[in-house]
Amino acid sequence: MDRIKMFALIIFVNFIICGTAKGQTPLYVKHADNSIIIPGTLIKEKLKIDKESKGEVDPLSRVSMPGYVSVHEPGNMIFVAYSRRNKIEIYDTDLNYVGIVDEKTINYKWPIGVIARKDGNFLITDKGLNSVTWFDNNANKLTEIKIMPSGLFSPAMFNKEGNMVVYKADNDGLFAVYNIKGEKISQFGEVLESRYPEQKNNFWNNWFNNVHFTIDNNGYLFCAFIDNPVLRTYDPDGNLVCEVDYWNITGIKKRYDDWLFEYKTRVEKEIKEGRTSYRGKIFVSNISVDDKYVYIKFNVKYSPIYLFNKEDYTLIKTIELGNSPGVSFNATSKDYIYSSLGDGFLARYKKSK
Repeated sequence: MDRIKMFALIIFVNFIICGTAKGQTPLYVKHADNSIIIPGTLIKEKLKIDKESKGEVDPLSRVSMPGYVSVHEPGNMIFVAYSRRNKIEIYDTDLNYVGIVDEKTINYKWPIGVIARKDGNFLITDKGLNSVTWFDNNANKLTEIKIMPSGLFSPAMFNKEGNMVVYKADNDGLFAVYNIKGEKISQFGEVLESRYPEQKNNFWNNWFNNVHFTIDNNGYLFCAFIDNPVLRTYDPDGNLVCEVDYWNITGIKKRYDDWLFEYKTRVEKEIKEGRTSYRGKIFVSNISVDDKYVYIKFNVKYSPIYLFNKEDYTLIKTIELGNSPGVSFNATSKDYIYSSLGDGFLARYKKSK
């Protein structure tokens, strides 16, 4: 690379990191010297969805989460939060590596997701700190909400009004809405009661009600229970408008039978020894939404993503993203699906018409 191109590249990186363009999020980031591509980063810019099929399902099995992906198109940014490695990576929407959010400037310990608003305000949901923190577009901390660590499977979201929606799961409901001052505005969503007698308290009910959720551009909240084969939709006012049992449409019975075998052999032994473990089955690993579909990834290794109708969760089709084992993806973009393939690897797939 000649000096002129290198100089232009450095200016571009500095603009992405520190620029003040409308909608830009000037996070404090660390970045590789003289390069926006770190060694080992995989760039897949023109991948197509490998396969589509209607109604096909696969048996379920365990799989690990490589990193939560969120897309902020107004700021030309993609955030990937790697919880177990305590790292938040930033890419542009063409998959060029921008940098790593500086954990010394913006305190985080075990981030499970970063969500940005159109104006550049952003939320970091952190399992290690048991909190959701709201920052402005200059990375100034505005407010922080403390929540139970068991309730941190899915990151907090911004709703249509720009308020923060957090998974809460207590006696007042599943989701709580907070304003920029950290004041709770409302709470909604019926909480399911744990089916296990020894776990009927707030802590275990919180586990039992864990969900992955997302909010579309019209303010509708879509959620999939992790421990129960149930999908729900809430309108912008928090009213339940749809609830569907997906037990018979995704091969969940196979996953449940596998879990039941483990429950009988391991968990019953723990009960005899006076210990109590979480009974979670972890049916769902990811959910996303665009203008047409609700995209759900069940806890399945090398299996499709299921596309449901947004009105009533009718299964429309499944898609396979090449040979990707990644279970973390984001489908909010009009044209692309972004998927995390593991540490330092991110792919972009063109949506079919």
